[in-house]
Order: sequence, then structure tokens, then C-alpha cells
Amino acid sequence: MATSVLGSIISHRNYFTLFVLFLFFSSFTSSAVGLVNQSSSAPFNRSSFPPGFLFGAASSAYQDDVKLLKYLGLDTFRLSISWPRVLPHGKLSKGVNKEGIAYYNNVINELLANGITPFVTLFHWDLPQALEDEYTGFLSPLIVDDFRDFSELCFKEFGDRVKYWITFNEPFTFTSGGYDGEFLGSLAPGRCSSCPQGNSATEPYVVAHHILLAHAASVKLYREKYQATQKGEIGITLVTHWFVPYSSSRLDIKAAQRALDFVYGCTSDSMTRLTTDRNGMGDQNNETLQNSINDPQRVDFYSGHLNAVRRAIGQGVNVKGFIAWSFLDNFEWGSGYTQRFGLCYVDYKNGLKRIPKQSALWFRNGLIKK
Repeated sequence: MATSVLGSIISHRNYFTLFVLFLFFSSFTSSAVGLVNQSSSAPFNRSSFPPGFLFGAASSAYQDDVKLLKYLGLDTFRLSISWPRVLPHGKLSKGVNKEGIAYYNNVINELLANGITPFVTLFHWDLPQALEDEYTGFLSPLIVDDFRDFSELCFKEFGDRVKYWITFNEPFTFTSGGYDGEFLGSLAPGRCSSCPQGNSATEPYVVAHHILLAHAASVKLYREKYQATQKGEIGITLVTHWFVPYSSSRLDIKAAQRALDFVYGCTSDSMTRLTTDRNGMGDQNNETLQNSINDPQRVDFYSGHLNAVRRAIGQGVNVKGFIAWSFLDNFEWGSGYTQRFGLCYVDYKNGLKRIPKQSALWFRNGLIKK
């Protein structure tokens, strides 16, 4: 059975920035329609954004959920290719799982059949366990060639239909949480100075360096060998944290700038341009179903962010889309099922039934093309 390092210690992150706008919604019920008009947040509509601005969602489900994605009027869908699902032993030389390839072909074909553009992430923190066992994964430079081979497999198998590729999801979060758990909380593989293994003073930087090399190798390969014929684009997802000075003192101003330089300088200086945004908010999973689907706080959150995106576009910022995290309540890393990020409520006790929250219906009102 294919296994992933993701099964180790993992943790939740509060907000993030990505590559296109994603949003998703699950099964629609008429009883929830009245929720749309209960929020004080102003509605939005597609026409208030530039032509071609993309709206979509991120999730691992498909078929029925893809039909609901289309029902919402969304343009795009972000999914991840699980490295151990297609290469159970991590290496191309040790065999390809054809069933895994067929699964993703079905997902991609279903999306395209419904007029939805796939955005595909190559690495969303699920390193094959075999590579962690063999050479400690991203701590070793050997990871660069194996990631490039995995990338090429995906380009060959799916690149005739996938036109938007994301190499890595949030390198800063992965390196900080996975190799300095005291900073962000523990992510796989759960290494840090106070952990059974690890060195927080060095390992995050080693891993970040190897991620940059792997990203560069994958991008170079795509641009030189596949882009001319497949006519796609490739980039990366970077997490965004913002810092403001505690006071107007010179030292506090310099401290805030230093924090920004550290977070963004580690990964973004050498990267391709980013043109899209993804964010979301989570609630504690301790409310009744009715309270959970009545989420005006999430409507207010997205309304504020979309207004900010519009203002940024008006000032000349090149934003091409917006991703809401997440379409469904999910297993939110180290927080497990204690956090609900979804626009759609998942009833874990009733066959995983999907119930749209107020926020999902608010989005639908704005997204349906009129």
C-alpha cells in the first residue's frame, strides 16, 4: 500500500495565498435558501471583476461535487496529485500505479466535461514514506531528481489537458511546521530541536533550499520540454503572513520589515509572479448543524476580502482569481475534524451529507452568470 509522510504529525494553518480563486459548494437544499439574505455583507457579482477573472474551489472529491461546482457557476477547480498515489515507492524507476493515473484522468476529464478548468498542485505535503525512509526526504538533495521525475510523469500523463501547474503548496509552512514545530505547530515529518529527531536551527533552511531547487528543476523541465506543445503555465503557491509595527518607533518599524523580509525572502525572491489569492476561515466544530450552516461571519470575511481584491485590481495589481478555502469541511491537518473551514457543511454522522452554508449560497448568488 502506498503511504505518505503526511500521516505523521500535521498541523492547521490559518490563512494562505495561492494561484487562482477557488470556491466550492456541496449539495443544495431549498431550506437553506433563506440564509442568503440574512447577512449584512454587501453582495458581489461576477461583472464587478475584470473579464476572465477566475472563480473556483479546492477539494479532493469529484463527479457529484463537480456537478455542484458547475451549478455554482465556478470556472476552476484546484486539486492535488498525490505523489505516493501514482508512485507508491516514490521513484519512477520503481513503478507507476496505473490505477492512480486512471483516477486523476477521470477527475480531470470530468472537470473539463463540465467546462471547469483544473489547476493542479504537484506537492501538497504528502511525500512518499519510502523517500523519507531512504534518505530523509527533503533533507537530502536526492529529492530534487525524484521530484523532477514525478513532475515529468504528471506532465506526460495529464499535461495535454492541464494548463495550470503549481509545483509546491506553501513551502514556508511545510518547512517551518515540519522541521521547526515549535514555531507553527508540528507538520509531517515532525522534526525539531525538541522533537525526538531534528534541528530547528538548520533543517528548515536545508529543506527550503532543496524545495527551491526542486521547484526550479520542475519549472525548467516544463518550460523546455512541454510548454511549447502543451501551452500551459507553471508557478508556485506561497503562504502570506503580514506584519505591522507594534508602535511607530524606529525599532518596531525595522522589526516588522525584518519579519516580512524573512517570510517572503526565503521563497519569493527567485519565484515566478503570483497573480491570485486563496484564503479562508475556520470555526470550532462544537456547534449545532443549524448554527454551523448559518455563518454570516464567513460571508463578512469573504465580502471584505473580495472588496480588497477589487480595490487592488483598481490600483493596478495583477490579480487573476480568488481561492476560498475550502469547499467542504475537511480533515484540517493537525486540527483534524475540530475545525470547519468549508463553505459547505459535511455531516460526519449522516453519510457525509453536504449541506450548503450561508456563505456558499452568498457566493452562488454572485457567481451565476446572468
